[in-house]
Parts: sequence; C-alpha cells; structure tokens
Amino acid sequence: MDRNRHDVPSGVMEPPYPRRLLREVFERNRISLGAHVLDAGCGRGALVRYLASLGFEATGLDESEADIEVARQQSPELEFIVGGTPREQFGTKSATFDLVFARGLSIWTRSIYSRTSFLTTAGLLSCLRPGGTLIFVCEGTAARAPQLFQHDALCFAKHMAQFPGSCRIDRFPASLFSSKTALEFTTASIQIDRVGKSNAEWDQLGLKASSALDGACCLTSHSQRRAA
Repeated sequence: MDRNRHDVPSGVMEPPYPRRLLREVFERNRISLGAHVLDAGCGRGALVRYLASLGFEATGLDESEADIEVARQQSPELEFIVGGTPREQFGTKSATFDLVFARGLSIWTRSIYSRTSFLTTAGLLSCLRPGGTLIFVCEGTAARAPQLFQHDALCFAKHMAQFPGSCRIDRFPASLFSSKTALEFTTASIQIDRVGKSNAEWDQLGLKASSALDGACCLTSHSQRRAA
C-alpha cells in the first residue's frame, strides 16, 4: 500500500471496519496492494469484498455454510471457503498468504491455551508465506475495554508468543476514528520468521505450545470476577 496515499479509489465500497484502522494495520505490517489476504471468520464476506475492491487478492474462510453461500452469491468472482479449521482447506497447499485476519472462528471462544486452539493457530500460520503476519482483531467501545473473542489481548499475545516470530499489540483509541459509537480497537499480531516450515513442523510447534500452556486462560479470571 502506498504509505503516502490516504484517499480511497473511486468505486470502493464501505469497509466493515473504519478505513483508518485498516490503513494503519496494513502500513504498520508493510502489506502492499496486491498482497494475498485471508479473512478467517469472514462471515458474509464484507471485508473480503472491500479488500478485493482496493486491489488485494482476498480469500474468505468461515465455518458457517449459510454465510459462505451468501458471500458466494454476492461475489461469485471471489474465493470463499467453508471450514472451521484452516488445516482442512489448506493442509495440502503451499503457504500462499501474506496476511491472515483472524476474527470470528468459534474455536477461540474457549480456552486459547488448549491443544485444539494452538493447533488451529498453527494451521493458520502454516498458510502464511515466510515473513507473513497473523492478526487477531479486537473491538470494543470507549466505555468498555475491548475483548478479543472474550479474551484479553495480552492473553492472545501470550498464546502467539509460543510460536517463532515477532509478536506485538497495537491499540487504536476511539479518537482515531470519526465514529459516533466511539469504537476502539486492539490488534494482537505475529510476524513469522522468514525461514519456511512444513505443515508437520507447524503442528509440532502447536503441540509443544499446548504442552507449555495447556489449561485455563483469561476466561477463568473473567468468570471469577463476575462471580465475585
């Protein structure tokens, strides 16, 4: 993406997120137009359509067959895939994505320190080209701290820190956006190493991570606070 250009090309639709947020995310992660982006948890494909209209090569993945059917009907020229775990769809393919947005797969609504959660993340990471980035998007309001699939962003950062790469948390306060709903966003991301790994190697890293952190995550503390 041209870092000095902040206008929007004619014919581009309104995105599901503030344009300023998406621009910042792409610029901070050095993602250029034409990059291959996977939206994991794409719903009915609004973000995929928006990114495609900008000039990105965008693919959508969602576990809801009904939502994917709607996405395909609205944009038959784009690729939408049904599935809850990326290994089922991309396990036999070479890594092709420069960026993965992880937004709404139900696997992360439970403990993200579980074996299944780590293997799901490992599957997403295996879809990335060497040096690619996985980003979890968290949103909330100025009156309530953002949560990520009900998780704390720091909890997700700890989850990703079990994999080789550079992890970071970026916070986007409501003051950045001209939104009447005072939306705030936080992203937790990892940029993987530039040394390629096989699917089996990513799976082994996922299993190793689950052995190190298996158990309850921040959801336990949330429950205890509510009970108190």
